[in-house]
Amino acid sequence: MTTIRFAGAQIPVTPYTQTNVMEIRRAIDWAAENRVDYLVTPEASLSGYTKDFHNNHNRIIDALLEIEKYAANKHVGLCLGTLWDELDGIRRNQIRFYNPEGIFLGAVNKHFQIEYDTEVGVLGDSRKYLIALPINDKIIPIGGLICVDMYGVPDQPSIPYILKNLGATVLIHSTNGIRNIKPTNGLSTELSDQIANDWHDINLRRASFLRRTPILTVDNCYMFDGTEYYGNTSSESGVLIDGEWVTKVPRSGTQYFYYDLPLTNIAIDMPDFFKST
Repeated sequence: MTTIRFAGAQIPVTPYTQTNVMEIRRAIDWAAENRVDYLVTPEASLSGYTKDFHNNHNRIIDALLEIEKYAANKHVGLCLGTLWDELDGIRRNQIRFYNPEGIFLGAVNKHFQIEYDTEVGVLGDSRKYLIALPINDKIIPIGGLICVDMYGVPDQPSIPYILKNLGATVLIHSTNGIRNIKPTNGLSTELSDQIANDWHDINLRRASFLRRTPILTVDNCYMFDGTEYYGNTSSESGVLIDGEWVTKVPRSGTQYFYYDLPLTNIAIDMPDFFKST
């Protein structure tokens, strides 16, 4: 085995848990057919990015169990975006990582909140994590970022920079960005969306170029609150290496993609212990 196949699923993220389960199952089916090792889904793809999340948590527990079993049966590893209530009672916005056998490897929490996160009851988590994906007798140190974590906020450190310094060799970015919103400054929606697109694009390319770290990014293809939508996503879904898009998909509707990364570039010898920080 000389490469590992990462894939992304640009899928609708709705307020309805069972609808989301079916979308993720279809993505897992595609991943299994295409011999994908790890499949990445958008931010909050299981739970939905919804204000009434607290009323649905039991359903989300059941849905997560269903997806865990389904992916394990298909032998597809997951980097699964969802809101989740942790044992400490705090709701977080996560990427949950599972190996192809269905073993839970850990979760990365969203570091920086946007205003809507406060509305849905998600607490930002300033801890920085790496996840160790086991591969043969080595590991791939993965840095996980959710939405604005990639782009940063004023007066706060760069998360891609921190993760690179901690040893990340691949960055996984699950997002669910705002799009098609008429700005309050009088600009047209079309111009506002174009400026936002260029801003997302140059920040993704810059992070990949400066950090010399492959980035896989995937967006929701509906509105970020789950409203049905067939326009452009807020940002491209695809893979960047050294500042260039090596694969990307159309900006609307359900789209799947994969890319094979050489293990010589991203895997390291298994250390005596792997410490998350």
